[in-house]
Amino acid sequence: MGITVVGREGGEAAWGIHPAATPGGIMVEADTYVEVLLPAVARSLNAVMRATEVERFPGVPPGPTSDTEELEIRAAVRQLAGLVEAAQLPMIGRKSGHPLSRTSHASQPIHR
Repeated sequence: MGITVVGREGGEAAWGIHPAATPGGIMVEADTYVEVLLPAVARSLNAVMRATEVERFPGVPPGPTSDTEELEIRAAVRQLAGLVEAAQLPMIGRKSGHPLSRTSHASQPIHR
């Protein structure tokens, strides 16, 4: 099955797969293979996540109640992933002391 997918998705050369010197063997360029594989995996995971109705799982709270709340959640996720600095995040609706607030305890120096 795997080789069939590779053929449909650009072919062996696009995936960094080449015949090896030994009969029936293959060589894989790991960097090329991973660069092609990761976006395909991300697309597949996104499709599964879109199709999953998490609200039906026991104990799952309701999702964002407004566009503003969703923007705040997305900004928090980007910061947790290390994709943005705290100073770049919007301050929409944040109260002093909120974990992502510029005035929160998290931004204070630690004294030992």
